[in-house]
Amino acid sequence: MLMTPTRPRRWLAAAALTASLALSGTLAACGDDDDEGSGTTTTEAGDDSTTTTAAKGADVEEYCAASLAVETFPEPGGPDGPPDPAAIKAFFEGIAPLLETMSELAPGEIAEAADFLAAEGQRGLAGEEVDPESPEFTEAETTVHTYDLDNCGWEQVDVVGIDYAFEGVPTTLPAGTTSFEFTNNTEMTEAHEAIIFRKKDGVTETTQELLALPEEEAMAKVDMVAAVFAPPGDESYSVADLEAGDYAMVCFIAVGGGEDGPPHFTQGMLQEFTVE
Repeated sequence: MLMTPTRPRRWLAAAALTASLALSGTLAACGDDDDEGSGTTTTEAGDDSTTTTAAKGADVEEYCAASLAVETFPEPGGPDGPPDPAAIKAFFEGIAPLLETMSELAPGEIAEAADFLAAEGQRGLAGEEVDPESPEFTEAETTVHTYDLDNCGWEQVDVVGIDYAFEGVPTTLPAGTTSFEFTNNTEMTEAHEAIIFRKKDGVTETTQELLALPEEEAMAKVDMVAAVFAPPGDESYSVADLEAGDYAMVCFIAVGGGEDGPPHFTQGMLQEFTVE
């Protein structure tokens, strides 16, 4: 059966392990061989050395492309469990420069928020603790994402997870950048997720048939596109660059939240759609 690459929230898996590794020095040691001469400097959030608002105001299209690169950057870890130190190091090595570029191109009204996120990327790169659950991080992330939705021309799909179904998913979507805004509106205490995958070209199996296949065989027939997770009453989002094809949105979480219950999709939490 297909396995889920659930990520509770962008950066969360990386940040959690970074915090524990930073205390022991493991992450810093992992980067000792190539840190010298890298040209990367750590910038504290709120440091006067961050890019000033006056230096910003580049073309909105360029900014939006930079923000999209951040939003769609692969997160560490996967279906096999939490990421290891090497994966965390690679994650921050990849996303930190993208955050810096986004910050440099950010328009004035979101300059402070973009600078904060860039500084957090540098903190993670230096092996320091990053807390994406903090009010400051949440506010900055929300400010930037709200601007993106209003100005970048991305499609927005408001998805509501209930027990047990997805509401608000159109049967057809246009190709291009889409932000899936996910709200868990459960009436119980169930967490929900929306794992979105695209069937590879030439795949003839139905979604149900794919879900019944052995994991390795099933994963070879699909491309994972996006994943969002939300506890009861919470919300999250994931941005994806969709290409034409047949897609499915699935919740793999077990009924009751344990490991032995049937997945939510067996209770009806499965939605198919086409991208044209």
